[in-house]
Amino acid sequence: MLKLKMDDRIIQSSLSIGGKRLLLNRLCCGKQERRKGCFSNPGARKTPFAGDHRSLFSLTCVFASDRNRSYHLGVIKKEGESGMNRKRIANRLAVLALSLSVLFSMESICPALTRRDDVTNAQLKAFANEHRYGGFVSAYWLGSGTLISPNWVITAKHLLNSGQANIYFLGASRSSPSNQHHYHPSLDVALMKLNNPITNIEPVSLYDLSFGSEAGQDAVMMGAGYPGSGSAGEKCCAGTRRAGQSRIINASSSFAHTRFRRPGSGALPLEVGGALGDSGGGLVLNVSGEDALAGVQSYTTVNSPQSGYGVQTGYVRTAPLNAWITSIATDAVLVGTTPPPPAVPTCNFNDDLLCDAADLDKMYADTGYDLVSGVSAAGLEQFDLNSDDVVDNLDIDKWLTMAALENDYATSHRRGDTNGIGNIYPETRFVDLFDYSVLSGKFDPLGLHGPHLWKDANFDGDGDIDLADYNSLTGNFNFAGYEPASTTVPEPSSLAICCLALVGAVSVFRSSIARNG
Repeated sequence: MLKLKMDDRIIQSSLSIGGKRLLLNRLCCGKQERRKGCFSNPGARKTPFAGDHRSLFSLTCVFASDRNRSYHLGVIKKEGESGMNRKRIANRLAVLALSLSVLFSMESICPALTRRDDVTNAQLKAFANEHRYGGFVSAYWLGSGTLISPNWVITAKHLLNSGQANIYFLGASRSSPSNQHHYHPSLDVALMKLNNPITNIEPVSLYDLSFGSEAGQDAVMMGAGYPGSGSAGEKCCAGTRRAGQSRIINASSSFAHTRFRRPGSGALPLEVGGALGDSGGGLVLNVSGEDALAGVQSYTTVNSPQSGYGVQTGYVRTAPLNAWITSIATDAVLVGTTPPPPAVPTCNFNDDLLCDAADLDKMYADTGYDLVSGVSAAGLEQFDLNSDDVVDNLDIDKWLTMAALENDYATSHRRGDTNGIGNIYPETRFVDLFDYSVLSGKFDPLGLHGPHLWKDANFDGDGDIDLADYNSLTGNFNFAGYEPASTTVPEPSSLAICCLALVGAVSVFRSSIARNG
């Protein structure tokens, strides 16, 4: 049973994990605590989390302890002390601790990178720029993540809750909605699908068990948490990507560990240790010249100064999880294998083996009949035929070309053709008086009688049939058909245009009467 104790500075709750009675402490990081390094720099306006003095973001240190050791549960992001609901936050901490029960024997969750004293932060930043797949994660907790495919980031499970996560890389930033978060059932690992793929950063491959144990190998540690040094320990604040080196000292069935070594005791040139804010960061090995992700950072031991020399950093090994990872992130690849080719766009959206008006109607419906303005391609990637991350009229144009080629025509289908875009060559396609009659009968410039389909003369994928659709039809009007491409396209007669305009005016007049009646 949880017991909560609250005062002005500390919120406490206790619980049992693995037979141990733990006391959770949340330092509230008020003005007095800022001097102790628990509060983010209020002047750090270069970070994504800085605000004015009335809406500061604080980084709250969360600890759990028993008689013998401390468990560092993380960094919480909150906005403004005045809006703090202590009981609500205490309950969240309790939920966090319970979700981490599998880690009861570990020591410090939510680490970051501290460097050997003769190495600068600038060197770690430059090294991180050589490994651009490492990113900064802003969710309920601040941490790190690794790009393992254009669409997927792997991170620590304890960083996430039911909200959206934002991920920042060098040269790219994306978000990941909570309904696209996938949690490992027992380990501190999660996969996040991005709202849009990242194509300008090469993802890291996955280390494979066939290459042997990770123990004894020199690795790259990635993170975006607190900086610091071996002699002074960690210092505020998180949000900057860094990378360093360390040797993996052991590897169990699920975890691998590194130890922060002093210069002169086997330390690597860019030796680092884990510290606050790097949870989810990658542990990367080199396999025949190729980077391979071997672990996801989960916790560190507690030492003094915190994250100084001697600190051990714990990683969830990814190699035993490759089957789980690739079953979800299907475009992630193992090291030494060829990435799968990108999905080939298709004009057949409804899997009926035909490219016809039904596919356009599905595009219209699934995008909310908003293709004039355009909608984000997130979750609608099959309709983003020109790969610009937006579904709009350019994708209709692309579909008309793809469908015509699929149906053996040499030229694109044309807007205005209400009944011919499912034809198979050599059947002639027309934009003629039949299409005029359809448009005149369905003319609905106010969009009162929708939804309107392609066969109703909705040629631009919005919620009405108006002059834009009329102009599309008249621009492609052709009594003789429009295959082959060299066929001359005569303009419609003035009489036809006048008749259509008259019918449209009558339709609008009737609609007005119906509304006012």
